[in-house]
Amino acid sequence: MDYSVRNDETLMVGTRLYVPEDETLKREILEEAHCSAFAMHRGSTKMYRTLMEHCGWPFMKKEIAEYVNKCLLHEAFETQLRFNTAFHPQTDGQSERMIQTLEDMLRACALQFRGNWDEKLPFMEFTYNNSFQANIGMSPFDAL
Repeated sequence: MDYSVRNDETLMVGTRLYVPEDETLKREILEEAHCSAFAMHRGSTKMYRTLMEHCGWPFMKKEIAEYVNKCLLHEAFETQLRFNTAFHPQTDGQSERMIQTLEDMLRACALQFRGNWDEKLPFMEFTYNNSFQANIGMSPFDAL
């Protein structure tokens, strides 16, 4: 590992910021990375991939998974909103996964921004286009 200390006394591990054992700071980072309009309550894997590009701390992946699992909005997905359709066209798994991801993002947007969720759709589009997609090994934006 390549460790360095910047002029502002920030510890870097390679090009990533090392986050100290400060639970309040880590919670703020997790909340911003998960709940902001640019994040739209993504799952733990996408959240981890995004954060690890910029910062890190020991057991970060585990803490992200725990945070996402405890997220009240994710619990609401399971209990409050069910997007059901009477017609399910047969599509390939890749399309089904994309549709499921977009449905999840719409649910998060509708729950978090209640009265004006439709105004946040550009954020949702931005978030989706900049999220790592395992099937193509990059974000849709990077694929262009």
